[in-house]
Amino acid sequence: MNYLMASVESQMKFWNCAEVTINAGTPTSPTPTTPPPTVGLTPTASPMEIMPSPSGIPYPCCSWNSESCDQPENTWCHESKSNCEGPCNGIYRDPYNQPPPVPTNTSAPTATPPTSIPPVSIAPVVNDTPQPVVIQTPAPSSPSNGGELFSTSNTLSAWDALLKIEPLTNVVSSNPPVYSLLASGGAAGSGDVVSEGQAYGMLISAIVLASWDSHSIGNSEANWDVAVDYFEGYFNGWKTMCLGSSTIAGCQSGGSFCKDTTLTEGKSNICLPGWKHSGDLSTEIGSGAAPDGDEDAIVAMILAIKAFDGKSEKPSWYDDLRKWADASCSSFLYHNTVVENGHRLLKLGSCWGGWGSSGNNPSYHSPGSFKVMRDYHVDFSNTDRDYSLPNYGSGSLEDHWNNLIETSYEVLSATQCPDQGMVPNWATVEMTGDEIVHAGGSFSGSGTPQWEYGSEAARTTWRVAIDAALYPDDMSSASAYLRPLLMTLEIGYDPFQPKSFLDNTFTSCAVPTSHGEQEVYPLSSGWLWNAFVYAPTVSSLVVPISEVSNSDQQDMIDEVGAGLEQNIHTSYYPLCWTILSILTINGAVESSGGLLSPSAPTSPPATLAPTIVTAAPIVPPTNGPVTPSPVATLAPTFARPINPTLTPDPTVASTPDSTPAPIAPPSQPYPCCGWPDNHGLCGQLDNGYCQANKSQCTGNCGGTWYTDPNGTTSAPVEQPSDDDGCCTWGGWNTCPDWALTSQDVCQHSAAACTGENCFGTWIDFSSDTRKLIRGSSA
Repeated sequence: MNYLMASVESQMKFWNCAEVTINAGTPTSPTPTTPPPTVGLTPTASPMEIMPSPSGIPYPCCSWNSESCDQPENTWCHESKSNCEGPCNGIYRDPYNQPPPVPTNTSAPTATPPTSIPPVSIAPVVNDTPQPVVIQTPAPSSPSNGGELFSTSNTLSAWDALLKIEPLTNVVSSNPPVYSLLASGGAAGSGDVVSEGQAYGMLISAIVLASWDSHSIGNSEANWDVAVDYFEGYFNGWKTMCLGSSTIAGCQSGGSFCKDTTLTEGKSNICLPGWKHSGDLSTEIGSGAAPDGDEDAIVAMILAIKAFDGKSEKPSWYDDLRKWADASCSSFLYHNTVVENGHRLLKLGSCWGGWGSSGNNPSYHSPGSFKVMRDYHVDFSNTDRDYSLPNYGSGSLEDHWNNLIETSYEVLSATQCPDQGMVPNWATVEMTGDEIVHAGGSFSGSGTPQWEYGSEAARTTWRVAIDAALYPDDMSSASAYLRPLLMTLEIGYDPFQPKSFLDNTFTSCAVPTSHGEQEVYPLSSGWLWNAFVYAPTVSSLVVPISEVSNSDQQDMIDEVGAGLEQNIHTSYYPLCWTILSILTINGAVESSGGLLSPSAPTSPPATLAPTIVTAAPIVPPTNGPVTPSPVATLAPTFARPINPTLTPDPTVASTPDSTPAPIAPPSQPYPCCGWPDNHGLCGQLDNGYCQANKSQCTGNCGGTWYTDPNGTTSAPVEQPSDDDGCCTWGGWNTCPDWALTSQDVCQHSAAACTGENCFGTWIDFSSDTRKLIRGSSA
């Protein structure tokens, strides 16, 4: 079709399973298009009854502990009412236009606003020795515009935004449409697909559909059928990824909840695909789900469903989409989260991450997305499900989602520096009593520095902003979280700058951890000049800043909208984040949220309690190192790059007494691993990890090691390996320490390493000449 292209130019570098180009330095500044405004106020001469300020400072001016104005050298605070009564926390005195107010503060400020981000070149001075001040973040007051969100038409339309991703779209099939959104560089490979990128394509097209009536129906160039085709193609591509992903290696045993009826003849498989696939979607390259991609894809499905609900004619695949979205919600809540001390935490994926040293990523937490999933999941009729809900523990389905939402905001609060609002790319979080705290431990992945507000961390700002945009009547948590960052943007705003903000708007700031304060710092090459940081950061301007007037904030978002439209990168990662941010500030996301009001179930709920599915213990992820330089001839990495020294423990879901697990056939060779409901026999025979040896069976897997069908136990029967070497992922040509000391089953032998459960590369050093033995998918 005319709107799609089957190839993409791939040329840039990669950070977080995405293509990222770090632009060094500041480009040549273009000539400002906005006429220079008059700076400051020019008061008219007053009648003699208005006495001059005793301090000699001309009215209007700022005061703190007297009825006149103080600190004559503090020009920045005196410059405007917003400066005085905002960051300076003073009282703006303008007797020519209003009665003098009664002061409420008992002392003058001891410092200026942050010296790194004044909006003019003259830094404010307090007394003789200026000191930096930390912006305090009290509970947000009512927004100046009555709680309404801001948006701008001074940027791309929703339709034009959709067309911008056409060059990245690969047509795998035309009938039915199956499209992949190609990424390139680093771990994303060259022309491969990562689940994160495929989800961007789904979400962008779904937002366009869901906002159609308000943002595209009057556009003569917009075509509903083409937009539907875009979404259908990306959705079918996502399903193809799911259907081609390994259940075991993807750590989703027992979780084949998704059933396809349009691409296959009723095939069922997991709902959360492996994080990396080939460009034609024929091969899974990296196993294990990634929640950032999963949550965006699921929200996209739900928005598309809501868009179709308002139409008299629905696509033939509508029911397939509806059921796939529900099953995906079930899988996400079950496989991508972990519970500790009553807190449900988002992990780094189905195979890794969680509490403590397992590592976490603030930018994966998307409370607004979880609200969308919660409302849809709870509202879905159990009689329409082709599977049985898994066991999430005690409490209602809504309780579990609310727990995840609340925990996510606690994590974001714990990892945020309170004065500027930044979070780090990576974090470790733990429980101290009933409180979630930032542990401050060392953890990093995807090649991004841990303590940087960079290509990972900046997404956090957008994820919280869309919570406000999708649920404006429930945005108190989003507003509170965004407040320090919005204040930082407001003070750093300068319409004379090429991108409307000062380079040093963000500086290093301290975030408290269990081991003392740590410094979070902005992207070293400049937050303004890298769209994957700038765009999601400024998308927060849809949320009202209580200290800023409506007209001033509207000016800010209008300037930002024009800047985003004029500076759209052509490569995958910055392009996608620019488009998502444009759809946020042009109001399309907010318009989509208008379709999300809960509705009554279309079918009566089932009268019988759902059968509980017991998931098998999770096998080790195909997680590989990210730091060594790969050998050019080696196959691509077979895991989402996370800290290679941290191997997530397999987990076993609790099994209710009412649902016995399948009993192993007597022909199963012993020794083997089993669980109480196996009645003394082997269980979960496809679980290579738990069946490998007694230590893994009785340790992480929580099973019993059996040596005969009668259920008697004995010491583990280890099978020593004749192979001398180690199993690696990610391009090693020597055995690293973590591989030599690991007791993982993948290290047992070359056969285990290269087999279907590990998909690794075996480094054989039994002879002087080392040889590499790769798995069938390596």
